[in-house]
Amino acid sequence: MRPKPGKDQVQKILGKLYGHPCWDARKGYGSFLTFEFGKPLVTIDEPVRSWNGKPRVRPAATKRGAWVHGEWHLWIYCCRWTIHQDGKRLATSSSGASKMGDAARQLQGQALIGVSVDPKSGDSRFEFDYGGRLETRRWDRTDVQWILHSPTHRVLEIRGDGKYSDDHETTRCNDTEWKQRSADWELL
Repeated sequence: MRPKPGKDQVQKILGKLYGHPCWDARKGYGSFLTFEFGKPLVTIDEPVRSWNGKPRVRPAATKRGAWVHGEWHLWIYCCRWTIHQDGKRLATSSSGASKMGDAARQLQGQALIGVSVDPKSGDSRFEFDYGGRLETRRWDRTDVQWILHSPTHRVLEIRGDGKYSDDHETTRCNDTEWKQRSADWELL
């Protein structure tokens, strides 16, 4: 499956992700989901001196942090979502915690083969090679539905009004430029 000719910026970014199997698919806080793609990378953060007086913050900041993540990191964020496998609905963003986690793990090892994004609502459909499908729907027009971190340190975000941003990961929230997509694209 490939995007229609005349790719826009969103298509160009997502096209680079096609064919990569997802790994470490999991349920995060609340109904958030995360998926890793590409080569595993280890990130190690050195401890910092924290002046925060909160008892939970200070000890965490003074420890070395280490974690494994993919070259690509997809975070399903502030949206409603549904996961299907072979046409059967496995879970939604309002399912119980263990059902959400089990459904996310069903996508583990499946390669992303296509994504469609509605330019007016940001509603998205992620298709995987072994029959998995993840669909997102907006909660609100200004909420970010999902975030994709890339190997080039750029971050693609899709919002509930269909607008997107493609900024360097160090860009501050207030400096984000939201752009309107010109047209939807479909899985071929």
